[in-house]
Amino acid sequence: MRTRPATTIGAAAARILEQRGRGRVIAVFARSFYLEFAAGLVCVGPTDFGPGPMHLLVDVDEPGEAAEGVALGDPAAVGGDRLRVGGAGFDFAGLAPWRAPRPGPPSRRALARGLELLAVAVERRSPVGLGVLVGGLCRGETLSGGSLDPLLAPAADPIAAFTAWAGAGGRDPVPDASRLVGLGPGLTPSGDDFLAGFLVALRRLGRGGIADAAARIVVPLAATATNSIAAAHLAHAAEGETAARFVDLFDRIAAGDDAAAFLDRVAAVGHTSGWDGLAGMVAAGVAVLGRSAPPRPTT
Repeated sequence: MRTRPATTIGAAAARILEQRGRGRVIAVFARSFYLEFAAGLVCVGPTDFGPGPMHLLVDVDEPGEAAEGVALGDPAAVGGDRLRVGGAGFDFAGLAPWRAPRPGPPSRRALARGLELLAVAVERRSPVGLGVLVGGLCRGETLSGGSLDPLLAPAADPIAAFTAWAGAGGRDPVPDASRLVGLGPGLTPSGDDFLAGFLVALRRLGRGGIADAAARIVVPLAATATNSIAAAHLAHAAEGETAARFVDLFDRIAAGDDAAAFLDRVAAVGHTSGWDGLAGMVAAGVAVLGRSAPPRPTT
């Protein structure tokens, strides 16, 4: 059995693997796979995925090598600092767990400037999924599902509701999250990705109390209303943890800088997941600025 050296381990993945338990493969993709242990999920993939809370990253020469020899349902076991999965092995000895860096002090002026620059950058691209709402969100425009894929059109009203709720300081009851959790196709549905981005951005903007209120509703709901991988991502997002590429992009926006150079890396995540998560982050940003997008008029 070939053992590959790991280069990066997320804090959650490190905590799970330190328990030396047994698990199984629950999903296999062209370049990565997910393991389920009693304590949570671990995602094994190549280094170009970038750090993330659940990531165990390995240096490979060819696409697909990280998942080579791994099949759905294969058992996984940890012995010492080595992970064995099917016909593959991974050595994570000596790695310091990665965590998202602490954000700097928020500045409303800088955030406003960053969102303006983001709106311009998005106009030069072809956003998909909930990403088609990003430009309008940046400008606080009334949201409508008309521009969305029909499967995602129902997201417009709850997105507006969550943005307005956060913009009002989260004093009212949390909007109905069941209209977003599990909404859309894919490994991590668009509604889940939006909420994950929303929760992370609130925390990075110093609105932890609002994030806590939303998380108390969203995380338990996700345990039964979406798949286990999406639920795990949401649980980490509730703690302010997400992939480094999202943190890098949002911190750039919050600092008032041009984030165009970071946008492509996020847009490349999944089929629409990167854009969906960005929409959630932008919604949190405009809420903090008081540009909460109003719900579309009822007829």
